[in-house]
Amino acid sequence: MEKPIRSATSPDGSLTLELYGGDDFLLGFKGHEWHTHGDLLAPGYGDSPQEAAVAFFESIISDAQPICFQAETSQAWVTDSPEAELSSAGARTIIIRLWSGKVVGRSAGA
Repeated sequence: MEKPIRSATSPDGSLTLELYGGDDFLLGFKGHEWHTHGDLLAPGYGDSPQEAAVAFFESIISDAQPICFQAETSQAWVTDSPEAELSSAGARTIIIRLWSGKVVGRSAGA
């Protein structure tokens, strides 16, 4: 994969968010399965896929987007419904955090 056009590492060093450009604007956490595409974020975050992807990137690193972390799989993803993530956690350990590292929720097993 080409070099990201934007990259940021969380203050606690546990996550690196990368944004890739080109024909398809894609962003996700380095080493994690979750990712999204700019065309899926438009028009909610911007008129074009590029504008939407950049705006969503900024919203993550400014603590505006809750991030789920599943301890058992060490996977992270952004959610728009942290309550639903926690209520469906079952035996899994889910931690809801912000980019800054502040924990804002956790499943009963966490």
